[in-house]
Amino acid sequence: MAHYGDVVSGNGFRHLQADSVVFSNAFYSHGDTRSAPGHATIMTGAAPSVHGITDNAWYKSGVAHPVGCVDDDDADSIGPVDAYDSIGFSPKRLMAQTLGDALKEQLGVQSRVWSISLKPTTAVISGGAKADGAIWFNTKAGAFMTSTYYTPSAWSWLTEMDADDSFGRWLHAKWDRVLPASRYAKFGPDEAPWEMGFKLLWLNTLPKILGPSMPEPNRVYYEQLQASPFGNELVFQMAREVIKQESLGKDEIPDLLILSLSSVDFCGHIFGPDSHEMVDMLARTDSQIGQWIDYLNETIGPDGYAMVLTSDHGVSPVPEKMQAAGLGGGRLDLQETLKAFHQAIADRFEDTRDGTYYVTAVDFPWVYLNRRILRYHKIDVNEAAHVVAAKAKQMQGISQAVVVADLAKKQTGSLSPLERGILDSTYPERSGEVYIHLDRYWYRTGAATGHGSFHNYDRHVPLMFFGSGFRKGVHDERIDMRDVAPTLSRVLGIKPPRQSTGSVLRSALSAP
Repeated sequence: MAHYGDVVSGNGFRHLQADSVVFSNAFYSHGDTRSAPGHATIMTGAAPSVHGITDNAWYKSGVAHPVGCVDDDDADSIGPVDAYDSIGFSPKRLMAQTLGDALKEQLGVQSRVWSISLKPTTAVISGGAKADGAIWFNTKAGAFMTSTYYTPSAWSWLTEMDADDSFGRWLHAKWDRVLPASRYAKFGPDEAPWEMGFKLLWLNTLPKILGPSMPEPNRVYYEQLQASPFGNELVFQMAREVIKQESLGKDEIPDLLILSLSSVDFCGHIFGPDSHEMVDMLARTDSQIGQWIDYLNETIGPDGYAMVLTSDHGVSPVPEKMQAAGLGGGRLDLQETLKAFHQAIADRFEDTRDGTYYVTAVDFPWVYLNRRILRYHKIDVNEAAHVVAAKAKQMQGISQAVVVADLAKKQTGSLSPLERGILDSTYPERSGEVYIHLDRYWYRTGAATGHGSFHNYDRHVPLMFFGSGFRKGVHDERIDMRDVAPTLSRVLGIKPPRQSTGSVLRSALSAP
């Protein structure tokens, strides 16, 4: 949090830094640094090549609509939904045991495992296969949801929470700076040309009003809510209710509660990491975390819990800001890139002549080829992949393009760090045939910025262990995020998740 040092000076992050064991050089080793792979790696101690969650969604050959990593046609959503939202979610595509799964397997059903997020992907993946409950927020319904994977009908307390309309209490609320204006000024002007507040019917300046001129909450209001600091309040509100209703932390058998503060991610994609909105988001999150620690101390007791704070990924600087600073950067349009790759294959072999594409999708870092169309035209998939890679290397903004099949032929010791990262992100039928490594500070169009690359700014994340079982200190050795699950397992007194390849961070522990 050094970049935001003077805006997170309250009793949240600073308190954690002072009393935690801090690993200042924690990195993900996989090459696709999206949300779902990050959460799965934290909770399993394994790479995407093992746990199978290579991305938030992936593409089947020739199918334009992606497969969501937690979509499940055999489950139904539970909550105030209409037919459009009836599809449920489950962790059936997660191929490795999570920390929560290991906890319940080894200590029994008396260990409770719950996961809460604004995003279904995050809640479901983090909870694992044996979670007692996973809960997420639905902006169309303005309510928290779960699915029949976890329970045949909604828990009564969840139904009551959704019915009391407390989530509408920020309608017409003002989101303004919580700190003096001078704290924000060093990050630049309030309104930058790359900010995309229009996506939520917002201007790019503070203050903002949630749901202005709306007589009652609607989907736009709830989408604004989850991209504001008040979205974190929803998660903490639900977390307090789960602790109360499910009696978490009330006996000697450990329970596990996973919270994801996704509002930070929503805000970052729209406004960027150096926006006044993000600065204020983190200042308020700092206070919210401090209040959460106070709540745990009061309800569980300061010696009754342990906590880890980290992130599922980093973030890319805004390309235009880097350009203005003379550091390069730029954007690539996914659809135009897809057309260029298709045309390269057509020029090398033959045109499809019917308007179909040789490429199913381009979703950086992956290129998914249309194997069915390639077979129809008697084109070898591997040859087509090499044509795409060659074309990619000629395009501005692309540093490297790697044919994934080629990596299997190389000896492990000869692989570059990037190539190892690509293999760590590869899983059959879920990753593309070609991996695209964009130049530094390049990103796609459609959002102010994001993540997903192998650059350090997307892989480097904060990592703090706090509470019972840990001893405070700061460590600067480079560690892998696969080490989190086995380290927490040691504190819980259980064996690590079965597929974990991480190591126990012994320097974090207060006792052998």
